[in-house]
Amino acid sequence: MTHPIEQFTQYDTFSFATGLINDAQRQVVQEYQKNITDLIIQQKWKQAMEVVDDMSSAIVTWGGGFNVYDIREFGDYDFSAMNKYLALPQVKEMMHTVGHEYHECDTKAYENLYKDMPKTVRPLMIALLNNGVPAILYNGQFDWIINNFGAETWINNMPWNGRLGFLAAKRAPWHTNGSVSGYHQQYKNLHQVIVSGAGHLSPMNQPAALNQ
Repeated sequence: MTHPIEQFTQYDTFSFATGLINDAQRQVVQEYQKNITDLIIQQKWKQAMEVVDDMSSAIVTWGGGFNVYDIREFGDYDFSAMNKYLALPQVKEMMHTVGHEYHECDTKAYENLYKDMPKTVRPLMIALLNNGVPAILYNGQFDWIINNFGAETWINNMPWNGRLGFLAAKRAPWHTNGSVSGYHQQYKNLHQVIVSGAGHLSPMNQPAALNQ
């Protein structure tokens, strides 16, 4: 995440809009979100993430066990074929990973980064944009964990020198091979893209579009 204090407050909206929760459950999620916001303001990072975990668990349970990276899926992804491929000696040689074992999500790394997850890195993005560095910010349409509602919120509220121009910029469909691949909005060096028919792993879901 880039600016969690704003992104964490949009799970109720996205989950309700996509039919994962009802109105009563949405009100419960809003209470979670208020608690998360208060803890972030107090810089109680670990406690904030613990509430995020509780909220996420509740929504996923209410939604029937959907995949947080793609609400069209249920249960975890099966990456066994990828893991086998990455373990091949010739692949390890090419990737300079000889002597190392690949893990999809390393527990130790996750634990060490846990307290950093609620912290903002938005000032770094503002500095990049204000210095003219090109940026493409994209979200998969069906991604729950980093959903487009949260993206819209933090991007639109970001106080960079092109904010007003970006808010006034027209949003238009983006096409690949004659079909709509998503939606694009641009002002100066900032591009925002929503990838249609994709989850968190947009290049996996829509490789042709993402290779444009």
